[in-house]
Amino acid sequence: MQHSSNKTIVLEAYKYLIGQQRTDLIDTYVSDHYIQHNPGLKDGKAGLREALTYLKQLPQPAAQQSPVIRALAADDMVFLHLDLTFGNKKLVVAELYRTEQGKLTEHWDAIQEQPATTDTAVTMTNGSTVIEDLSLTASNKAIITAFFQRLCHLPDPITIASHLSPTCIIHDPEIPAIAGRTALKMHRILAEGNFVVVQSEGKKAGTPSVFYDIYRLKNGVIAEYWCVSQAILATMPHTNGMI
Repeated sequence: MQHSSNKTIVLEAYKYLIGQQRTDLIDTYVSDHYIQHNPGLKDGKAGLREALTYLKQLPQPAAQQSPVIRALAADDMVFLHLDLTFGNKKLVVAELYRTEQGKLTEHWDAIQEQPATTDTAVTMTNGSTVIEDLSLTASNKAIITAFFQRLCHLPDPITIASHLSPTCIIHDPEIPAIAGRTALKMHRILAEGNFVVVQSEGKKAGTPSVFYDIYRLKNGVIAEYWCVSQAILATMPHTNGMI
C-alpha cells in the first residue's frame, strides 16, 4: 500500500539524513520544493543541508540507536514519535512529514524537554508501539475527531474522562493542563489502526503553542495517551509558520 511505502521512505530518510548526516543523499530523499516549518531552520533543501552540516560537526555518540519509538502513516503523511538526547537534554519530539512522488516535501515538528523523573514505569515515550486493528482505522479516526472537536469547545476534565478507558495510561506529565488549553484549533489528523495523531494549535498557560496529541484506542475508547507541545516562536528564519 502507498502509505506503507511512504513510511519506509521517511524512516530511511531519517536514518540517513538526520541519523548519519548524509548530505550527499538530500537530493535522493528530499523534494526540490521542500517546505520547512521547524522554527529554527531555514526553508528548503538549502536550510536542511545547513542544519545537517552543523549536526555533523557535533560529537557523535559511540553507539547509535534509532530514536524512533512510533511511526504512523496515512495517505501522504507520516508521523514519527522520537525519544532522543541532544547535548545533556533528554527530549521528546514529534515529526510530521508530507511526501510527494516518493520524496519528503514538507516538514513540521515540536520538541519538548522531558522532565527529570525517577519513575521509569511511565515516561513521555514508553508504552505500546504495536499497530493493530487496521480495519478500525476510519472508525478510530472518527472517534478522536469527535472527541477533539468537543475538546475545542468544552475543554473540561469531564469531557476528557468520558473518553478514557478506566485503565488508560497517561504519558503526559502536564495532563491537567489539557483542560486549560484555550483557542484550540485542529489542523491535521491521521490514523493507522489503533493509533491516531492530532496536530493542533492553541494557547497553553496563555502562550501560543503547537500540540501533537497521540492516542491509542481499544474498544472505542482511549487506552493510552502521549503529547508533545512547543511554544510558537514570534520570529523564524522563514515565513511558513510552525503549523
